[in-house]
Amino acid sequence: ADAPALAAARACRLRPPAPWRISSYSGLTLRLDAEAAPLAESAHDDVAQEAQADAEREPASAVGGLPALLNALPPGAASGVFVHSLLEWMAHTGFAAVAANPSALRDRVARGCALRQWPQLIDPLTEQLLAWLHTPLGLPGAPATLAGLGAYQAELEFWFAAQQLPLPALDAHTRAMLLPGLPRPALAADTLNGMLKGFADLVLCHDGRYYVVDYKTNWLGPLRADYAPAALAAPLAESRYDLQAAIYLLALHRHLRERLPDYQCERHLGGALYLFLRGWDGHGHGVWHACPSAAEMDALDQLFAGAPA
Repeated sequence: ADAPALAAARACRLRPPAPWRISSYSGLTLRLDAEAAPLAESAHDDVAQEAQADAEREPASAVGGLPALLNALPPGAASGVFVHSLLEWMAHTGFAAVAANPSALRDRVARGCALRQWPQLIDPLTEQLLAWLHTPLGLPGAPATLAGLGAYQAELEFWFAAQQLPLPALDAHTRAMLLPGLPRPALAADTLNGMLKGFADLVLCHDGRYYVVDYKTNWLGPLRADYAPAALAAPLAESRYDLQAAIYLLALHRHLRERLPDYQCERHLGGALYLFLRGWDGHGHGVWHACPSAAEMDALDQLFAGAPA
């Protein structure tokens, strides 16, 4: 960690104990703009908060643009919430079951499009959702698709404690662990004490390793190249998805540690997988995968447990 971040962390430690509160990834990142984020009461609320923040960062030129794959879907928060809700329904119904019954999916899409007055999206969105079911996820090991998953859980809610955690210390550790060297907005010079709450879009098991998956509908540009692996790093850092991935991975790490008798981080934790849906094509575009080391996860765990920065 860099010296300024450590100095800020020490300053936080010298302050009176922070009041107990419940926060979330969205709450921490909205505080970058000195705003108090309402706590998401459901996965839908969580997605809506994040989608709204993402939409505010999208360029105005996105309207009428031609995203890499999802050409017809308008940019903005409403699109993000709608697509997330469809993917959640597909997971709860069963990805394989949906793949085997396209008409049921089209009916679901049609009802949602009718409510939003998007009749032109019914067929292209249905076709795209069906295509995603068979698009390789880009995981290490044997090829994997949503339709072929055997073990997964959608919208996994988590809560875990944060004991007098200086946000500059969390910020410094996250910057060193994920997307090192890239500029990004700094977290507030504050202390988190209480509970951290969140909802993971999908948790899956593949080849004996567990992954947390997050869907993104961000519009990154009109070209397939805008979703290439190297092109994803800057928007990931700008949106502080590194922080989100760190929090979700810690939740999964602690969950597995409690549930698997022989849990070993380096053996069982597969990492975070971010799917930028507009560019996800099964050939490397639109996919970011990160897996911190066991030592990095242990240090993150200790920070939340109240260890000195």
